[in-house]
This record gives sequence, structure tokens and C-alpha cells, in this order.
Amino acid sequence: MYPHRAKMKLILIMIVNPEFLNNAFSKLRSFEADGLVTMNGKFIRVTEIGYAFIRDISAAIDTNLWRNEQDKATANFSKAI
Repeated sequence: MYPHRAKMKLILIMIVNPEFLNNAFSKLRSFEADGLVTMNGKFIRVTEIGYAFIRDISAAIDTNLWRNEQDKATANFSKAI
């Protein structure tokens, strides 16, 4: 098997994981309620106000961060204030 195919398969598994999707959309809906993003069909757009919070918005759809949150033994050293 080609190494890049295994990596792609892992990414696809993480993306379609229902727990990840529920968590990500929950956070995105919260950002939308605060006026930081707009969601329309396939697109998530960051509003002008939302650019100040781009790190938090990006974290909502970061599969690696989500995976680390599932494993509490992994320490995160960088957090937005």
C-alpha cells in the first residue's frame, strides 16, 4: 500500500466520524450565533468580526486537535485566550 493512501484514508475516517462532525458543527453554530461565521450549504465564511477569532474558528474543524481532546493524556501547549 502507498503511504499517502493510508494517510488519506485516516483523514477521511476522521472527517466522516460522526462525533467529530457533531462537535465541529456545534462549535460552528455557536460561532454563527455570535456573528463570527456564516454557514450556507457547503460554505463556511468568516465575517469581518470573525477574522479576529480565526484561530478559534479553525480549531473547531481541526481533526488533530479533536483527536487530542479525546485523549486527555496529550497536552496542548497552545490555546487562544
